[in-house]
Amino acid sequence: MVQGPPVGTVGNLLFFRRRCASLSAMKITVKKVSPDTFALNFNDVTVALNEVEIRTLLLQLTRTISPELAIRRARGSGRDGPDYRAFMRRLRCANDIGIQALLRSVSTDDTLVMLKLGEKSELLQKKLFSNMSDRSAQMFTEDLSYKFPDDMVPDTMARDALKRIMKEAKKLENRGTLIYEEDEPPLIE
Repeated sequence: MVQGPPVGTVGNLLFFRRRCASLSAMKITVKKVSPDTFALNFNDVTVALNEVEIRTLLLQLTRTISPELAIRRARGSGRDGPDYRAFMRRLRCANDIGIQALLRSVSTDDTLVMLKLGEKSELLQKKLFSNMSDRSAQMFTEDLSYKFPDDMVPDTMARDALKRIMKEAKKLENRGTLIYEEDEPPLIE
């Protein structure tokens, strides 16, 4: 058996493509070899990948093979659903005391997801980071690069985190702590 590139190198799968390009019928199998490790077999070539690398590979394959599927997914439900996008937009005009209370009431992981999903909005980033201590802001900035090295938040992680954050935000709204300073409708339940 020919051993492929070192464990954990999704990018080196091109090695397999070159090696197997001349084959007319390639046998591909996947086997879970430990709780977080999978063995991918391409004919006589084997590579081991962890769960994150498998998910990244699957996402890259889906985007390459069926880009229309990725577009439909982005427009449909999930983290990009209308409730989540509207919520993230509304946070930009929330009062500082409300944002501080929200940041204290949600988990660190959920805050990281919120920061990552709001990365493209400079206004939202400024709002969130300005309501943290310098130490917290530095910690979250560093953690973002380690938690999401491939710049992607898995859909289920994003959806679950945003549901919890929105639930906490709704509680804070009901108490009068989280107030939106522009005319925006209340959160949709």
